[in-house]
Amino acid sequence: MFSINVNAQLIYDFNADTNALVQKLMSNACVTFSNAKYKGAKGAKAIIVGGTNPMGINSGIVLSTGNATGADATPPYPQTYSINNNMPGDADLDVLASPNVTYDAFVLEFDFVPLADSIFFKYLFGSEEYHDGFDGSTAFDLFAFFISGPGITGLKNVAEIPGTSIEVGRGTINRTVNTQYFHDNNMRTQNAYRGWTSVFRSGIKLQIGQTYHAKLVIADVSDYSIDSGVLIETIECPPPAPLPPVFTVSTSSSSNPNTPQNSFYEGCENIIIKVKANKKLTAATTVSIALSGTATNGSDYSANATSVTIPIGSDSAIFTLTILNDNSTEADETINVDFNPSSLSIPPIIGLIIKDVTPIQIDLTSDYTICQGSTINISPSISGGRPDYTYVWENGKTTESISESPNIETTYKLTVTDACNNTNTAQTVVNIEIGSAEAGDDQSICFGKSATLTSNPASSYIWSNGGITQSITVSPNQTTKYYLSATSNCMAVDSVIVTVYPIMPVNIITSKNTICLGIEANMSSNATANTYFWSSIPNDTSLTNQNTKSSVIAKPTISTIYSLMITDFNGCSNTTSIKINIDNGPSASFRFSAPKGCVSSPIDITSNTTGNYIYLWNFGYGRLISGNNGASNKVAWDSLGFMKVSLQIKSENGCLGDIITDSIEIFDIPMVDFYAIDTAGCPPLVVLFNNDSLNQYPDAEYYWEFGDKGTSSDKTPVHLYKNSGKFSVSLKITNAGCSNSETKNNIINVYPVPKSEFVVKPEETSIFYPDVVFYDVTKNADSTTWYLLWNDSTFGNTQKFEYEFPDTGVQQFYLIAINSFGCIDSGLGEVLIKEDFTLYRPKCFTPNEDGLNDVFDIKGIGIIEFKLTIYNRWGEIIYYSEDLNEKWNGKLKNTGKLVQTGIYPYRIEFKNSLLKRSTIFGHVMVLYKK
Repeated sequence: MFSINVNAQLIYDFNADTNALVQKLMSNACVTFSNAKYKGAKGAKAIIVGGTNPMGINSGIVLSTGNATGADATPPYPQTYSINNNMPGDADLDVLASPNVTYDAFVLEFDFVPLADSIFFKYLFGSEEYHDGFDGSTAFDLFAFFISGPGITGLKNVAEIPGTSIEVGRGTINRTVNTQYFHDNNMRTQNAYRGWTSVFRSGIKLQIGQTYHAKLVIADVSDYSIDSGVLIETIECPPPAPLPPVFTVSTSSSSNPNTPQNSFYEGCENIIIKVKANKKLTAATTVSIALSGTATNGSDYSANATSVTIPIGSDSAIFTLTILNDNSTEADETINVDFNPSSLSIPPIIGLIIKDVTPIQIDLTSDYTICQGSTINISPSISGGRPDYTYVWENGKTTESISESPNIETTYKLTVTDACNNTNTAQTVVNIEIGSAEAGDDQSICFGKSATLTSNPASSYIWSNGGITQSITVSPNQTTKYYLSATSNCMAVDSVIVTVYPIMPVNIITSKNTICLGIEANMSSNATANTYFWSSIPNDTSLTNQNTKSSVIAKPTISTIYSLMITDFNGCSNTTSIKINIDNGPSASFRFSAPKGCVSSPIDITSNTTGNYIYLWNFGYGRLISGNNGASNKVAWDSLGFMKVSLQIKSENGCLGDIITDSIEIFDIPMVDFYAIDTAGCPPLVVLFNNDSLNQYPDAEYYWEFGDKGTSSDKTPVHLYKNSGKFSVSLKITNAGCSNSETKNNIINVYPVPKSEFVVKPEETSIFYPDVVFYDVTKNADSTTWYLLWNDSTFGNTQKFEYEFPDTGVQQFYLIAINSFGCIDSGLGEVLIKEDFTLYRPKCFTPNEDGLNDVFDIKGIGIIEFKLTIYNRWGEIIYYSEDLNEKWNGKLKNTGKLVQTGIYPYRIEFKNSLLKRSTIFGHVMVLYKK
């Protein structure tokens, strides 16, 4: 929702949709609506959501012919608040505005169903047109509230000046007409309107439950300028008819008149009966009382009246039944009360109960026994007497139940008093019992060990570590006191201390954890203990006869774990271990960078085992080029065949591994050479290449590059050169991975070729214009020759010549070009000599049969289809022919009367020998010689 607060006056919602507008207008429960819609500018409507307004309407909706904010705008106000919304008028409002027409209408329509027999609404009309010279004019902005439906003839406008059938608008209420309803605001001190009407209240009678149609419309009259608006409050419903009073009855006790009650006790209280209406009465009302039941009026109770009157302006009256004490023991008795007249619909009272008052009985549980320090709740059970009761304990407490924590045997006495002031007394004794707990003797353990703690027998056990059994096992990390709560009937507490001895730390000292196979390991304890014991996994027999000493000398054959257990003088043991690793030396393996090698070419040899090792290589006849005998080396051999390489690796501990040997085969490198046959010529040039290379293996691979992007894998290839130029040729030979290559620069020379080119003007012409010019524009040629196929003639080195063709058709020729290398190029050309047409059309003729110019005779060449149509001045056809050789003799259709002297238009449609269709329009003059 977008709202605006204008000058702290009214607050609007300008973005409200149609349903929101109608909901605001019809929000009372006596109306339901549907099918809401509007026509008009969006800014011409608003909902009033708060604030105050000096015009007298502070809620509802605003409809306008311009901008809805004109009803309440921030000062200083402009000369006009008008806006042209460019909206149409309304036909129904045009009837009221007749003979004028409405513009910029805003229309709000909806259907509604009344739930009451009438509706009312308040509204006022305001306008900027006041004081603008329009008073008394018939062209005035106006407003209407049309309703149609059952019981209404046509459209009924319910927005009329009170007591009249005159619509409300600027022209019907102003400074000169109906002035009693006009409020002047010429200086715009209140809002943008220069005047407004009083707040009118209008209404209409309707049929409940029927569907009606409402249409609210406001519009400018005769123009789009100077706007008006209407403020409409929420539609009112008629007030409901007054309802008869509704009576209720209540009963209470004279001892507690504010609490409802239906049981009462003899000799202790009276019954108060209250008759109450739901509103103050406008007339005094007398209520008659009829009593019945098992209780007897006069002996069990007495009534103070047989009727009661509720005075005018009051809503209630009371009467009293006095309960009598008949001093006899009897069952409960009842009283029923009925009220008249029945038209008042006062509900009867059924079953008021009168009870005898019996002695108070106090039931306190027999004597209690509790454990010392415990709390007990003493709660009596009370019967007899008249509730409610009061309680007084001998220790001064006044609650029904008490909670006590005595340390010695104690007697508790209670006195109870009922509502009729009867009393009784009772007492009880609380005995004290003391429990027993025994946690056992203090104990000592080594760190990491357990102790078992046991209590004396009891019903339940709670140890401070959470244990709940008679015996518990504990493993404290330090000396700890444990508490025991043991319960049989009562709980008692005891404690026991578990002392924890620390474990002596121990480590095995040795010079090396890793040794080579066959080397001894010296190990000793760092702790001074009572006893020592050495063991190993797997079993090392070298420990025999020394396994109870503080130090040993071992000689393992494989990696072994040695363990030492020591015992201190408290009997606490500790164990440690150490692993002596046997280093068998690194396992060696290596790889060549290629499966085969080339003589004198380096090969990378790399160990597959890497680390902080020493590498012992043997390359045989190989030369070490780089690598310094490390993990990776470059080695070359200057001879052919299989070459051996071996490797042994020494670990960080100085232990040697096994020797590994492998070999690589070394091959020779080819010596590349070749030559070509027919290395120069015109394209296309075929060249044969011969391979004169040495050291070629039977499985050698060949790769030729011919310089023109052509390649070959043949040993001795033939290559075709299609383009002119000089080309370098290379050959690469590979023996078992050993390659070599040779390139011969510009070994091939393919001569340039002349380009035969010519220009013919024109390339197409008609037989009427048979002259054609030929131009020689050949490039890179030393001589040229023309060869004319149409007459089988030749001539040479002519740059330009002209020829006149005697006949039609396609005429062909060659232009042959030759350069100094003897290279030839030729070009074929064509000239099209077309057939053509012509039409001869006379301008006039004289059909007087004197033998001179008597007919209209059209002649043509190259015409294969022909149509001639001649018209008179009225467009009528007077002659038609499809024969070019037929002539018009000046008569209607060549057979009737001669036409009159004059100019006659014609139309010629024809197709020429080139199959092209054309249309020609012209005219011919007919003259008669005198």
